[in-house]
Amino acid sequence: MTETRKTSKRSPGIPITVFLVLVLGAFVLVSAGSVMLLLVRASEDAVRRSMGEQGVLFLSRTSQEAAQFLAQGPRTTHALESAIRNNTGDFDTETMPRVALKGALASLPDAVELVVSDGEAALQARRHVNGQILVAPVPLSEAPKTDGGATGWLPPRTDAESGQIVLSYVDRFSGTENETVAVRIDFAAAALSRQISDGIVPPVAAFVLSGKDDVVAYSAASVTSGEVSTIETVGDERFASIWTKLPGYSDLPPPLSGHISQMPGSAERTVFLYKQLDAKAQTPFIAGVFMPARYFGSQLDHLFTAILVAAGVLVASLIFAVLLGRLIARPVHRLSDAAGRLKSLDLNTAERLPRSFLREIDEANGALNAAIAGLSAFSRFVPRALVQRLMQLAAGGKVNPEIRDISVLFTDIVGYTATTEGMAPEETAAFLNEHFSLIGACVEREGGTIDKFIGDSVMAFWGAPDAQPDHAARAGRAAVAIAAAIRENNRSRRLPVRLRIGVYSGPVIVGTIGSPQRTNYTVIGEPVNIASRLEQLGKSVDPQADVIALAGGTLAEAAHDGDGPGAFIGEHLLRGMENPIDVVRLV
Repeated sequence: MTETRKTSKRSPGIPITVFLVLVLGAFVLVSAGSVMLLLVRASEDAVRRSMGEQGVLFLSRTSQEAAQFLAQGPRTTHALESAIRNNTGDFDTETMPRVALKGALASLPDAVELVVSDGEAALQARRHVNGQILVAPVPLSEAPKTDGGATGWLPPRTDAESGQIVLSYVDRFSGTENETVAVRIDFAAAALSRQISDGIVPPVAAFVLSGKDDVVAYSAASVTSGEVSTIETVGDERFASIWTKLPGYSDLPPPLSGHISQMPGSAERTVFLYKQLDAKAQTPFIAGVFMPARYFGSQLDHLFTAILVAAGVLVASLIFAVLLGRLIARPVHRLSDAAGRLKSLDLNTAERLPRSFLREIDEANGALNAAIAGLSAFSRFVPRALVQRLMQLAAGGKVNPEIRDISVLFTDIVGYTATTEGMAPEETAAFLNEHFSLIGACVEREGGTIDKFIGDSVMAFWGAPDAQPDHAARAGRAAVAIAAAIRENNRSRRLPVRLRIGVYSGPVIVGTIGSPQRTNYTVIGEPVNIASRLEQLGKSVDPQADVIALAGGTLAEAAHDGDGPGAFIGEHLLRGMENPIDVVRLV
């Protein structure tokens, strides 16, 4: 049975031994000689065209990095618009919440400052040298205007407080009372320089311009503080001549966008490649790269050397193909099968890998055995579905915090201390395990995620990591299902369990949060506190109920309009809040 299962799991590919003998042998004896001869006789023009494609790859990478950096502006203002419109927490003024500003700036490591104004008051969130983010009112004269002016990306400028060069993104939208809200986000240009410099080494240089003069980012020199550099002041004569039609100037053929030029008195020519970025800006952004033309021609010698080395490697590979194939085929099959099970978190059927006389495979087998054993133990603490989704969303299981609308559910056992008084420790553990199993099954059926167990309480949420437009309805159905499960379970219990449930929907910060040594995928925000306080409100609404579930936010709005489940029970002022909220009783 086991052998049949293993065989059915394997890829329909050729065995390693046969593959090495057939492919390497045929390649060396028949194809290698012909291919090498053709490569040696290839024209220099063909090599230049090939290297030109490499230059396009440099340009593509630079423009993509710049576009990703510039996309932070509109993405953040959109999230702020949602947060400000839906915020029901503590406000410094009528329209500018501290929590929303601080959370937005905290999620932008490249940003220095964020200013919001409604025309009557303004708030500033600023990241200081020590990393601390402070939020404070500022004069309207220092805030973006709500009644006009430029929007989108502004030309680079020097930040008066820090001295570093910043790029400002300005936008406007309607607030909670249809007032115009203006937002300005200042991003450090140094971050863009770092992004485009990664993977760029001399003699290649990458750059981003605002218009045709101001240097926003440059890989070959520091342009991150002081006065905004221009192509003339950055210190490179070739760069300064980029838009000058010098002797020897010639445009590159399509689809390339660029030209070749030659400095007077120099025998060296320079290749420039550039493109205008698709970003809303007062002055268009241009991303580009440049390098000496000799960078392309020198590749011919490198190519010939590589051919000789490849020939020797291929001959040696043929000699050892059969031996190596037989040596590593079987243990590699086992290793691949176990790795596939580990990737899919199929830990229950993963078998322990045996020792191997090949050191690397033996070490890999041991590491994989330890990983499977560790994950098997860890899977009891973290929902497997959540881990699988996080693996799909981000490398390393790290998801950057973002503002998202979700629904949060809290449960709490009424009189837990009295219920468990006199129980032995193992009896208490069995009681909680059974209780949590009932709740967990109801949450998972509705696609929710259990965030944590807090004593006898459970916290769960919907709407993350997967987007769930009907997250409020799912949370409401889960609350009703939990009540039914508790009541059904109570029929067979000597001491019935009484339960309070709170549900609330709203914008929170969601993502992996913690220290470099340990992180937790969780949600943070006012809706979490409100859901907990709705659960506690059940004490005063119906203290004798066996199960009571109260909800606010989206579910309360639906019930108030007659479109949702439960009964609307009016407005209630929750502990720690300034304004009452609508509450609906689901159970």
